[in-house]
Amino acid sequence: MALVSDESLSPNLSSVTQKELVAHLASCDLLDLSKRNEAGRTIAGPLLREVLIDKGADRDPRGLSVVGALISDVLDLSYCTMPVPLRLRGAVFNDVLKLVGATITGQFELTGSELNGRNDHGNALAADLMRVDGDTLLAQLHVTGGAVRLMDATITGALVLTGAELNSEDDDGDALVADRICVDGDAFMDLKVAGGAVRLVGATITGALVLTGAELNGRNDHGNALAADRMRVDGSAFLKELKVTGGAVRLTNATIKGHLDLTGAKLNGKDDYDDALVADRVCVNGDALLSRIEVPQGAVRLMGATITGQLKLLKAELNGKNDHNNALPPTGYASTAASF
Repeated sequence: MALVSDESLSPNLSSVTQKELVAHLASCDLLDLSKRNEAGRTIAGPLLREVLIDKGADRDPRGLSVVGALISDVLDLSYCTMPVPLRLRGAVFNDVLKLVGATITGQFELTGSELNGRNDHGNALAADLMRVDGDTLLAQLHVTGGAVRLMDATITGALVLTGAELNSEDDDGDALVADRICVDGDAFMDLKVAGGAVRLVGATITGALVLTGAELNGRNDHGNALAADRMRVDGSAFLKELKVTGGAVRLTNATIKGHLDLTGAKLNGKDDYDDALVADRVCVNGDALLSRIEVPQGAVRLMGATITGQLKLLKAELNGKNDHNNALPPTGYASTAASF
């Protein structure tokens, strides 16, 4: 019988070591743990933190890339500075991930990861005030523990949440809290929310906002599925084929420098005032495209809106009404042209 050395078995017998992490941080070679057993995939959160913030560590400028890690204990990088990119693809976090006030120089990636933890405030990812000098890639993220918090975060690249599934919420009924986030690029948020609302109140997006085909099935304590009051989008806002069942879509006082496109959206939710779309005083510097929109319950509000281009409601189905018995309340909006 052939003998197998202890060294060849070690990756499956013990958790990832500091030496192994340091070596991959120095070389930027991909650390693929996906084929190891549970013990061999485990990285202790405090150990990973120590490696990432060690000022004397030898770092390749391309950063650390790990696939398939099981992060044990809390990974707390709050107010830490990481001078290289951090990519944790397909990772599993069973405790909260803390990035409050953290700075990451380069790309930050959690593509395909699972966030199953929850802190005392109901958050699975706490990243208020985080700064990422590159893209933030959260595509196919799967969240079951609590909310994703990116409040007051600054991202100098794209924010990508394509295919993310947010299945949990915080104590206020929110699944994604990104109030006052600043994204210096496009925000791809074509995601699926099972419970809780998406908050973009006061957000600034210098590129496009893409919610095409997103499914918002949750509702927060204020009756909203999407709350984007005072949001500013320097490109277009694409909400085509948006599917909403939980609550209202709020764009009150939002500024969109391109088009607002809700073509084919299905707004089946409403707030406590029986409104399905609340866009009072929204400012759209292009067209407002609401053709083929379906609103079976609740009203569409555009009171005081300013639309520089056309307002299109071709083949729109506005079958709902609010508590004032209006489907499209008297608006007072300004538009160069309208098509109904």
